[in-house]
Amino acid sequence: MNEILSHLSECIRMQLEAWPEVRKSFEALDAVRTKVISSSGLALQFNPARIGSTTAAISREDILKRKCFLCAESRRQEQISFDLGDGYELLVNPYPILKEHFTVTSRTHRRQSLSDCYGKMLSIAGVLPSEYIIFYNGPRSGASAPDHLHLQIGLSAGIPLVDKLKSNILPEKALFTIEPFGYPVTIMRHTTPESFKAYYNTLAILDDEYEPRLNVMAMNLNGEVICVFIPRGKHRPDCYYATDSSKRLVSPGAIDMFGLVITPREEDFNTLTEDD
Repeated sequence: MNEILSHLSECIRMQLEAWPEVRKSFEALDAVRTKVISSSGLALQFNPARIGSTTAAISREDILKRKCFLCAESRRQEQISFDLGDGYELLVNPYPILKEHFTVTSRTHRRQSLSDCYGKMLSIAGVLPSEYIIFYNGPRSGASAPDHLHLQIGLSAGIPLVDKLKSNILPEKALFTIEPFGYPVTIMRHTTPESFKAYYNTLAILDDEYEPRLNVMAMNLNGEVICVFIPRGKHRPDCYYATDSSKRLVSPGAIDMFGLVITPREEDFNTLTEDD
């Protein structure tokens, strides 16, 4: 695992050489437009290639109708798997948001569940180079594949929340909450599996669900594992479902909640404001 995580750029190179279609997707990121819309650093990214993820149907009925695109038998022949041990593998994400973007997926088809993968998440964060983050979208908090356990890894450059964590002196507290973009973000320092589980167990679970609604990020910051928790109330905002001019095609996952809001429609990129 450590050898692979130390050479993520090489993994990207190998995959893009073997899969020209995905190479074009990564090259297209050079033309992606980004703009800051707030003094807090909150930013928008216009990325039309993400329309599939933004509009993904995730109801139980819709999931049962489709093949799982993270299972090995459903993947394209060109997709390379890198073994991370413990039943996990690393894949290059064919629909990138970030300059280097990977999926860490379970080799076994099982539902998205943070309690099943936080140990792997923290072990990866502990050896991940400082310019990368690892993050988790809950099944009702942005995951486009809630039926298959997975995490994601990406370069952190340009993610507003990460920029804030790296450029400010953090409080000495083991656990504290900030509101950089108007909603609570809880930061855990020197994270261990024990401290992670203790905090996780304090979070509420809705009656018909099996885990708290969360986006989570872990990173190696100056030799310590920092973990970020963002509790969620809704999977998608009301404006997502609007049928008039108030419609905004934004379906927030972890990266959006970290302050980089992905807009696959140019009209939303041009008109969204900090108040929105």
